[in-house]
Amino acid sequence: MGHTLTRPDCEMLHKIINEFVKCLVYRAGKTQTRQTLSLRELLSFSQLDVVRFDLSHLPLLYLLDGDKDGLFSIHDLLNLGYYYGSINHMTNYKAHECASIIQAYSTGMLALYGDASSFIKWFVKLLEVIEPTVTIESVKCVSASVVRVMHTVLKVELITRESSEKLLDTMQRAAVQMGLIDQQQLKAFDGLAPLVIVQAFGDELFKAFMATYNDLGLESIEILKYYRPFDETSFPEINSLFKEKLAETLNAISIHSEDSSDD
Repeated sequence: MGHTLTRPDCEMLHKIINEFVKCLVYRAGKTQTRQTLSLRELLSFSQLDVVRFDLSHLPLLYLLDGDKDGLFSIHDLLNLGYYYGSINHMTNYKAHECASIIQAYSTGMLALYGDASSFIKWFVKLLEVIEPTVTIESVKCVSASVVRVMHTVLKVELITRESSEKLLDTMQRAAVQMGLIDQQQLKAFDGLAPLVIVQAFGDELFKAFMATYNDLGLESIEILKYYRPFDETSFPEINSLFKEKLAETLNAISIHSEDSSDD
């Protein structure tokens, strides 16, 4: 992978573009006007190489999201693929070792150069773009479907065996204990979790990543600095390939919809 991704004839490049478009157009359940994936859509991305990144690994996602808007572009994924290929080419690490090293590196970068405020702001964006927040009794909230994504990303079931419904209940009870909502108001918040609790999760997560960095000595990881050769202006042929594939897929859906309506 790596440097070959800059070539328009690269097979892996085409596979990444095709899978990205599938996630964007089909798995989102509706035609998108944007050309970026939310976290929920990204989690359905089928990785196509021997390497397997954990796409729920928050420090990796923080590194991946170049503009920290909570959304992931085709360029973000190509940059990760390019970086992985560069590390793989320059070291004797096996594919799975490269992925693990890069994920550890991303935790180190977050601990070294990130800060709690920026991370929490990004974590909230990551979830807000999945589904818009709603305001009940002057309290901004996220929906149960967003909590389900949190449940997946935080690996709650793996760690505690608790369901996403239980996580939602825990978040609501925390809101009551913090005085954000009254016990009598809980019915009005059915299926919702206050955004302030999401922010509290973000704060605790950042502290956990800092502790991991310190406990595991991740500062000792010495690999090539992460860089982003792909963007909206670089490699125009590759940008054209992506836009053509997206247009082709949307056109096919449009034709299929018209045929279905005729039936």
